[in-house]
Parts: sequence; C-alpha cells; structure tokens
Amino acid sequence: VRYGKQRPGDEVVEHDGRVVLLMAKSISRMLQHKVLDVRQTADGPKLGLRLERKGPAAC
Repeated sequence: VRYGKQRPGDEVVEHDGRVVLLMAKSISRMLQHKVLDVRQTADGPKLGLRLERKGPAAC
C-alpha cells in the first residue's frame, strides 16, 4: 500500500463521497471476498483483511 494518484483502470473505493482507496484491477481481483477492517491492538488501531461473511448477518 502506498500513496499515489489514480491511474487509468484503477478500482476506486469511496466512503461518504470521498475516495479512500485506489488499487489496480489485478489487486482488486485478488482481494475478492475480503473486507478491509480496523482491529484494535495494544499498539493502537491496525488495518487488516478478513474473509467476507456469507449468509445472513448475525444479530
């Protein structure tokens, strides 16, 4: 992951109308069924990937 400008063909992820993530289509395909998540650790919040849950959401 690095800071950069949008390139032709990039996948764009937006949140509240703002671009928060750009990635090449090849990376996007590898990350199918994964969710970018924030985990709280002893060292503070960390970004991580987890598998997407299938089926009905837990209540």
